[in-house]
Amino acid sequence: MPGTKSVKRHQKKKRKELRRRKRQKQDAVRKDQWKRGSRFPKFKVASGCTAAPEFTDAVYSATQRVNFEDTEFFDNLDQKTWKYMANYGFQRFEILRDLMNEEFAEDTTKAGYAWIQEERNRLSQAIYSLIPESIKNRFMPHNYFTIQPLGKVFFLNCQRVISQKTSQGNIHFGLNTPYLEVAEGMKQLVFTTHALERICERIAPRWRTHVSDLMDIVRFVAYVPRIELTTLHDNQPAVVLFRACGSSIYFTHEVYVEGILGEQNYDSDDDCFEYRLGYCPIVFDDQYVVAKTFLPPGYRGTPEHGLLLNCKLPKDEKSKMLSLAKNHVRDNERAEEWLPLVKWFHENGVPQVRQRGQNNQEIHKSRFVEMGSLLTPTARSWRDE
Repeated sequence: MPGTKSVKRHQKKKRKELRRRKRQKQDAVRKDQWKRGSRFPKFKVASGCTAAPEFTDAVYSATQRVNFEDTEFFDNLDQKTWKYMANYGFQRFEILRDLMNEEFAEDTTKAGYAWIQEERNRLSQAIYSLIPESIKNRFMPHNYFTIQPLGKVFFLNCQRVISQKTSQGNIHFGLNTPYLEVAEGMKQLVFTTHALERICERIAPRWRTHVSDLMDIVRFVAYVPRIELTTLHDNQPAVVLFRACGSSIYFTHEVYVEGILGEQNYDSDDDCFEYRLGYCPIVFDDQYVVAKTFLPPGYRGTPEHGLLLNCKLPKDEKSKMLSLAKNHVRDNERAEEWLPLVKWFHENGVPQVRQRGQNNQEIHKSRFVEMGSLLTPTARSWRDE
């Protein structure tokens, strides 16, 4: 037909024009990425990563998609900060950091360190938001990452807490995890995956979306706070977990120290306070004391639950408190509801907050010495063989 050739020519010309526009768009994207990459620091994977390779690959892939011009994560100061690093290297920041420490020494300590840490936190959160949910579900929270600026580059350090398979399932622990003296000798405290997930619900409920919560649970496993052996209902052996309240700027300090303990009941010269985090029922498995699950104060089987069941409160009030105890999971949610309950526990026989003699650094140092004394005979036997 006469018009067929002209139609085909028109279609061919149209396809050619579409390909040209597509190439232009791709070139524009690549040019924009190159500009951003040259203006902001690049990322490299550090040597010595112990995390699962697939997790490390996923985190590195997320770093390549970070948009430093995304105002959801970075403001003008953030962008100027990282442009400065890309041009002059992080060593210049160390000079600025020290100057800030001196300039604001009268108002706050280590202002320069706080500024740099805040910048790194924002960048970590931007990376975290780009990690796929499937990766978080498979590898976290026991795999994690940190970023370390060096020169003009961010080094990505992907690590994991120590994990092993046992008859109790997968267990997780850190090098600084405490040893407990039981009838069979000294055994190391470890946590099942289920126990860690339950602890996450209390101290790091937003860990899937907020990198700060993720690091809270990582620090918990790496540096388990003070513990004590106890016995729960039906003679179930367990450990009591305590956690530092932090300084006066922290929510837990406000709730537990000021709201429950009261300033008239502690030494103002000693700022080391800890609150009762909860209980972990345990079993013994070879060289480990395995924490199977986690029970917040007031859950069935805890001393607080028994205290409520045996008290002589009016029926309606008791039912209300039992309901609160069942739903008291997270430290940082609805404090106005559960604070009276925890205060009642504290004032009726199960202390929920106390002032301790040692700070966390002293506790971890003593554990390190203890671990060394336990491992030295083994190391000597290996050497002599």
